[in-house]
Amino acid sequence: MSTTTATETKPLPPEENKLPDKSLSDSYTVNPNQIVYDIPHQSNYSVDVVDAYFARKAKSPEKGYNGYIRINKAGLGDKVYLIIKCYGKPRKGKLSISIWEKSDVLTYNGKAVPFLVNGNEETEIEFSIDGSITYVQEIELRPKSDTDFEELQTKYSKIKTKATYLTIRAKVKETSSLAVTFRYSLSGRYDAIDKALYDDYLTGDKEKFEVKFNIIVAPWMEIVHKEEGVNERDMSYGYNRVKEYYSDGAGQKLDPIKTAWCSSFANWALVETNKVKNTNYSFIPKNSNINNPALAINFVNRQRYPGSTIIPSSEKPPYGAILIIKKQNSHEGHATFVVNYTVESDGFTIIGLGGNQDNKVQKNSYKFNKVGKKYVHTTKAGTRLDHLGYVVPKEYIFNKGIQDYYEYENATATEGDSIR
Repeated sequence: MSTTTATETKPLPPEENKLPDKSLSDSYTVNPNQIVYDIPHQSNYSVDVVDAYFARKAKSPEKGYNGYIRINKAGLGDKVYLIIKCYGKPRKGKLSISIWEKSDVLTYNGKAVPFLVNGNEETEIEFSIDGSITYVQEIELRPKSDTDFEELQTKYSKIKTKATYLTIRAKVKETSSLAVTFRYSLSGRYDAIDKALYDDYLTGDKEKFEVKFNIIVAPWMEIVHKEEGVNERDMSYGYNRVKEYYSDGAGQKLDPIKTAWCSSFANWALVETNKVKNTNYSFIPKNSNINNPALAINFVNRQRYPGSTIIPSSEKPPYGAILIIKKQNSHEGHATFVVNYTVESDGFTIIGLGGNQDNKVQKNSYKFNKVGKKYVHTTKAGTRLDHLGYVVPKEYIFNKGIQDYYEYENATATEGDSIR
């Protein structure tokens, strides 16, 4: 469990921004019931947790601050903000927040739902109540373990709604205030074990918060397909476009006619995806002396591309994985995106959509036969190329148990011989 202070504050609308009247100081000796009416006005002696919800961040430069927009749904694995509005300033007190299910989809057996805070798995976070009105924490809606995350994906994929509903539980602990209230009233429950008052938010039908499993397969392939047909020999457009693959994907200025660009294109596709889709997929660092994204075999080099997941050549590749092959007895190789995979009696055939395939971005086929422990592709010219494996960014979590990740294109292509 992590303890934090309010990380960001946002002014409430004027009608909500009035702090309770500090002038009242009744001891309630004569009329104890009077506390019910005075709680919202006792800033030194009471705490009122007014609201708790999920939100996304929205920039509001005209107001001079970053605001938060309430949301009622998100995807499994998304980053969202927990927003808790809490009045009061006791001599001491902690605001504890946890997340719980409203349905039985994930079946946590009465336990709080895990989530990530700065990469660490938590089931509860705490704020020190310090007089702030708004308490904020960014979280990620997933467990830390990729195995646990894949299990959740599998559970979601087997139900019609592919979703569950979450509530936020707010607790006030270790407080010296005379009273703790929720939603301006004395609602809430006392937890005898934790010695805390708590209440659940987002419990009504109109305020349900839905977490949905949206299968997004290899989003970089949308970028790759848009480049299909670019030709390095087209001096009116293609030549300069390929130079952009070098500069933006490999950080280098090279001549497409003289230099291979398949690897630069593959790295460019990941860089461009992050830019267009606001993702954070790892790519080979654009340092020509150390990492060199222009060399295909660096995709399967842990030192050159530490942000990768390498899938062995013996396994079925997910759609959109980057196939890496290498000339025998040479450092030269090729990188292409898998769009089709067919198993045959003596091996398998892959159709790859990539750059520098017959001088273009196009689809080529590669037939592999098993030779000893390796899978080898032999070109028409007799050049033998070893299958080194498939690569995806480590941030891309695909589930082997869900067929969607292995749905290939009904594509045809010529045999791939253009390896430079």
